[in-house]
Amino acid sequence: MTIDPIDAARAIIDNLQGNDLWFPKVGPAAVEAWADQFARAGLPIEDLLAGVNHARAHHTKVSQARADNRSEPPDPFRPTPDLIIAHAHSARREVLAQLPQERITEMEMANHLLQEMGLTPQRAHRLSRDIALSLALGRTAVHDLTDAEMAEFKARVTQAKKAAVTHRDRRRELAAMFRVTDIFSIEKAAS
Repeated sequence: MTIDPIDAARAIIDNLQGNDLWFPKVGPAAVEAWADQFARAGLPIEDLLAGVNHARAHHTKVSQARADNRSEPPDPFRPTPDLIIAHAHSARREVLAQLPQERITEMEMANHLLQEMGLTPQRAHRLSRDIALSLALGRTAVHDLTDAEMAEFKARVTQAKKAAVTHRDRRRELAAMFRVTDIFSIEKAAS
């Protein structure tokens, strides 16, 4: 489910007005301008709200440090849509950096499978990253795949996971055979 950019802008502005008392009441033109920038960013509302919180935390830390050094009151938090978008991307990168290796491996596998399905590398990378982020954050994955593409993707993931297990099992079997062969070779050379 995608949220209307106007609703996203209103949610962001409501968050700012509720948490930052200086934030002014804005008219429909300002809401539309913010919505236009958020729509171009293509980020879900959850990421934009995370961007507001990330920006607020960063601003508070930096502003307080400056204020302490200058013996002045801290600057008020005055975000713009581009700042919120930049911090939304930063928050996403931080979540990706915290992913366990297993999730990173799955994300890379998904990227390759999507490319095998004919998606461009950029689109496949974006989709695999967005799916990994959604899983990590407990959200429903938002994607632009058709139902048929999603069914094919799920089938390919299942097949790739089965192949990986079979490959691991076969490697263990071969390693055990080589160890036995090495033991026989050593015993044969010793006699």
